Amino acid sequence: MGDRPPLTALADRVGPARAARAYRRSRAAVDALADLVTRERIRCGFAPRRSLYLAGDTYGHRALDAEAAARAELGLESAFLGKRALRDRFGIDRTGAILSDGSAAADPARLAAALLRRAADRGARVFSPVTVTGAASDPDGVTLLTDSAGHAVRARHAVFCCGYELPEGVPTPGATTLSTWAIASRPRARRPPWLRDTLVWEASDPYLYLRMGPDGRVIAGGEDEDGRARPRHAPHLGGHGLRRQRHHLLGHRRGDRRRRPRRPPRPRRRSLRPSRLKSRLPTRHHRA
Repeated sequence: MGDRPPLTALADRVGPARAARAYRRSRAAVDALADLVTRERIRCGFAPRRSLYLAGDTYGHRALDAEAAARAELGLESAFLGKRALRDRFGIDRTGAILSDGSAAADPARLAAALLRRAADRGARVFSPVTVTGAASDPDGVTLLTDSAGHAVRARHAVFCCGYELPEGVPTPGATTLSTWAIASRPRARRPPWLRDTLVWEASDPYLYLRMGPDGRVIAGGEDEDGRARPRHAPHLGGHGLRRQRHHLLGHRRGDRRRRPRRPPRPRRRSLRPSRLKSRLPTRHHRA
């Protein structure tokens, strides 16, 4: 829930009732997905996670304190952590944060593939590879244009589940094109123990998020920027910024792998096999 306006800001835009409904349905969707994964025995690394929403330059500690109270009033498990509590529990030096339950992590590719197979078993038709190039709506439904010559899809409703990158022919009023970044460390990277079951978000613009993968990689993302304003030949600085912020936040400076203490060199053992021992003994020659 850290990548969209907080509950209090959303209530100012659409009203308290609609904002509360959106947050309750978001939590119910995570719970329903967890039940589905368990019931269908989908192997995708799905696991519940806590969420740590850090104060930043967009929302400070006072705003997050009010946000935590508003979420708790709806029955969403949320607690505000002040500067001292945040430093004592997580070792992070920020003015405050919201610690909440109700998040989850999974392998998105394995989860999506399993859900597609489940839908196909129940009669859905899956077409791949095919790209939707445009959409035209009318009072009776919607027509999807594709890159396959002479083929279009007609339906009463169309749901686009492709994240922020919608097809070119789909209108996106009020949306702008951004470039986002994601980096991953080596497996078994140095990280605090609490990161194993906690997702970290930052109330800043651009924002930063952190999580740990099942193989011990630290995954960081964010640093959104206007993809149209930057020339193609310009250097990509977002990844370097993410790396600096990750090290600053987690307290690790250089290197991702665990540093092990060096062992003193072992003394070399000389072989005492008879063949080598015999060659080292002085040899006496006797003349007849």
